[in-house]
Amino acid sequence: ATMNFDEIGTIYWFSPDTNGLLVGTLGGEWLISSSSNDDGITPTNIRVRKVSRFASGNVDPVRTGIALIYVQRYGRRVMELIADAYSGKYGGHHINEHAKHLAASGIKELAYQEETVPVVWALTNGGTLLGCTYRRISRFITEPPTFAAWHQHALGDGATINSMCVAPAIDNLSDALYLDMKDDSSEHWVEIVRPLFEDV
Repeated sequence: ATMNFDEIGTIYWFSPDTNGLLVGTLGGEWLISSSSNDDGITPTNIRVRKVSRFASGNVDPVRTGIALIYVQRYGRRVMELIADAYSGKYGGHHINEHAKHLAASGIKELAYQEETVPVVWALTNGGTLLGCTYRRISRFITEPPTFAAWHQHALGDGATINSMCVAPAIDNLSDALYLDMKDDSSEHWVEIVRPLFEDV
């Protein structure tokens, strides 16, 4: 299928959605779906339409329940994208509006931890680890998230983070954040961030 962009159309990511397949591009966000609601997408019934003009960066998004969280074109804004319960139109909010200074060097990676506390993790180009304790319950795009509180995590001893991911913790009772770390000697190791509110 050919997507007829009206601006620069570099595709950065795809993400499945209940309405089809969301596509993040340099010029905005698109939805690929079939021409009728319950059919699968085929070469003869494919439909492509633009759903927002926020513009996406080259960072994989994360799904947080009903919302898709992604990085905006210039790497400093973190956006949410949801389909409105009433109109079906897509929209959302800039969830780090009051914490954009924390992402001054740009965000290069996102991860999402659901348990024990819902946190969107963001890794900056400067190697800084940011977190956003985030929850959205409302399906109406006119309403903001229930909460979106940002926090910064300092690392000692000159260590920097290369990459990160969220996977089940060793106890299989919660999620854990796994960090690929590196120090000045160029040695790599994996660190596991302890679950929040864990008894010690």
